[in-house]
Amino acid sequence: MFIIFSMDPELPDEIDCTKSTSRAKEWIGRLSLEKFKKHQNFYRMETDPALKVTIESRQGALTIEMSLYVVIELECQRCLCAFNMDVNKVGKYIGIETGADYKIGSQKDDNKETITLLEGKLSLVSLVEEEIFLEIPMIPKHFRDKDCQLIGSVEVTVKPKAERKPFADLARMIKNNN
Repeated sequence: MFIIFSMDPELPDEIDCTKSTSRAKEWIGRLSLEKFKKHQNFYRMETDPALKVTIESRQGALTIEMSLYVVIELECQRCLCAFNMDVNKVGKYIGIETGADYKIGSQKDDNKETITLLEGKLSLVSLVEEEIFLEIPMIPKHFRDKDCQLIGSVEVTVKPKAERKPFADLARMIKNNN
């Protein structure tokens, strides 16, 4: 995990990948919370997303690596109370220009996802939003049951099981049928 302090520079919304393909280039900084509006109904960001992005051209393919750290607030689907979740992810991608053959890029490395570049530009905001959205559990809930207010407030009472005798009436039924 890397830590980026609030004094780190603010990164641009988009990075022009065509200018950085001759040698590896690295960006370290943060994106402002005001830039993120897409999934506000699902989560709320508590911190500016901290990023480290490395872009380089290898064997004619544009490789991108992004380290992301952000704290988001979700709503527990059991108790409907807010809780925080850390998103700490390193992603590896192959950048392909819009309209290019996706099969060529995806065959080069199975460990990397394919992302689309628009006119050679990588949208950091869209990539960060997508990665955060993919990290959110399908049903958000507190990670530890003791933190969930619903589970803590419910008392579990166990009813004693009634003794079940499946063959109790069998002798009577046989006698009546004969």
